[in-house]
Amino acid sequence: CGVPGHKPTGGLVPNTGHHPAAPERGGTYLCTGPIGRTVADLELILGVIAGPDGVDPACVSRFGGPSSVDLCDVTVIPIEHNGACRVRAGVRAAVRNSAQALADQGATLRDGVVIPGLARSFQLWSGMLSEAADDRYDVVLGGGEPIDMGRELLRMATGRSRHTIAGLLLTLGDKLVGALPQDLGPLVDEGKALQADVEAILGDTGVLIYPPYSRPAPRHRDAWRTALDAQYTAIFNVLELPVTVVPVGFDERGLPLAVQIVGSRGQDALTLRVGRALEAAMGRWCPAEPG
Repeated sequence: CGVPGHKPTGGLVPNTGHHPAAPERGGTYLCTGPIGRTVADLELILGVIAGPDGVDPACVSRFGGPSSVDLCDVTVIPIEHNGACRVRAGVRAAVRNSAQALADQGATLRDGVVIPGLARSFQLWSGMLSEAADDRYDVVLGGGEPIDMGRELLRMATGRSRHTIAGLLLTLGDKLVGALPQDLGPLVDEGKALQADVEAILGDTGVLIYPPYSRPAPRHRDAWRTALDAQYTAIFNVLELPVTVVPVGFDERGLPLAVQIVGSRGQDALTLRVGRALEAAMGRWCPAEPG
């Protein structure tokens, strides 16, 4: 969306006070993180909000790390798509250009890496989150009591529902998935294996440069047309990996382009410092042109 943001390592920032409360077993999947105009803003805010706070049982990590990172010690791994969802050319070019900009500053560029498990991002995200969930969407929307979906959809048609169409569609999908007989254990195991594979590739000094979405920002409500493409960010929630998103320019229509900088768990300082270097090379935040 044209500004930097940071998705912390799972368990780094407490979700205390968030509504609805994160499920206990999924507390490291659902993360609160900062958005700002510069990566320096993100570092400052994260230093304030990181835990533990003594309240959220899932928050056990502490924010720390080097005050500076020598890019000569960093390995940059560009991956332009996950093998399941098509990514537009401009977004793929942003990944390539960002990796090269970091290589020009001394980082080691490691091309040609394929992580097959990323092609299952949507299935793993939905399965792992569902397995950890304590409450159904309809109970959350109803404030503790399940809502009547048929009645709410009729109210939506006449403009009288208290809920958004997005909330009702998510609730409907949740009810349909919940009605299917399934064992989510294998998906959880597969997700943990993918987590291990990614961290084995990255180590403590490697970062992925990865698309944040399949295309630049869609028009309002048009995101539903490619709703499954949110898997590009969602997968790192359940893998609990830190991600810094940095804007890296604009496409031919003036829409912002960005990349995800992904590290191993606990390497928040690394992804943020790499983000600073990329920000310096590709241009800082600037307001969109009117029009």
